[in-house]
Amino acid sequence: MKSKHTWIIVGAVVLAFGLLAGCGPHGFCDKVFSNRDSGERGAFHGRWGTHRFAGKDISEHIMKRFDERVEKLGLSEAQQKKYKEIRSKVETSLNEAKEEHRKLFEELRGEINRGNPDMNVAASLVKNRFKDMPDHLAQIVDYFMEFYNVLDEDQQAQVLDEMRDRMGRD
Repeated sequence: MKSKHTWIIVGAVVLAFGLLAGCGPHGFCDKVFSNRDSGERGAFHGRWGTHRFAGKDISEHIMKRFDERVEKLGLSEAQQKKYKEIRSKVETSLNEAKEEHRKLFEELRGEINRGNPDMNVAASLVKNRFKDMPDHLAQIVDYFMEFYNVLDEDQQAQVLDEMRDRMGRD
């Protein structure tokens, strides 16, 4: 029983990190690492390409992946209703995180682009953003557990099997 709960928590944390990692600003590489004044691409763009989600809505991508995985579980009508409620909360959370990231990068870009940037200010902007991360992770874990608890035993087993596969089953 303890092992089952450990897998659930580990899976939820991995899911949380994936969600947070994917919620960065769209087109970040193009915006930060390009020379907009001269119209040329910056060094980052030319050497390493662009971020795989540049110009795309990561929230939409994440929700599509959730929907695909949930569809495989064959939810009952009552479960589907509950999933839609949870999905709405997750989507709202993703959109809020996306907006927070956008604001952070606007402030960071503004500070770095100043004539004499104060790197202490830039560092504190980033630190303050990461200070809230434990709360965001806890919220995502709560959403996952809310969904997991709606599932029947067979569906829970399916979810655990997928988690084990993704984490490299021993």
